[in-house]
Order: sequence, then structure tokens, then C-alpha cells
Amino acid sequence: RIGGIDQNTIYTEGLHFRVPWFQYPITYDIRARPRIIKSPTGSKDLQMITIALRVLARPDQSKLPKLYQSLG
Repeated sequence: RIGGIDQNTIYTEGLHFRVPWFQYPITYDIRARPRIIKSPTGSKDLQMITIALRVLARPDQSKLPKLYQSLG
């Protein structure tokens, strides 16, 4: 890519024109995704129980170019 990543421009959905040999889009799925974290633990009466935590997370759109530069 000539010129690197443009960190100031984030294109939303729609029709955008690019020169195929020099520019290519990098697409990300920015929908909220659930992640379930389970942890077995003991109770007061010494029985094993499993606690589950559900976390919804999605990437910040304004930080995606920096994330791509650091992680790829």
C-alpha cells in the first residue's frame, strides 16, 4: 500500500471507489459479540458450582486504524 494507513478516515457502509492495485479495503465486523466466561468454584457447604458471566463487547470504530497498525 502506498502511503500507509489513513488514520483519519473511516468509511461507513455504502459504495466507495478504490484503485485495485494501490488501495484495498480492510473490513471489520463491529457488531457486539457475546463472550461467556465460566468459572467453577466452591460454595460454603463444600459443593462445586459453576458461575457463568456473559459479556457483550465490540471494537471502537475510531480506534480501528491504530488497532490494525499494532496488531495487524
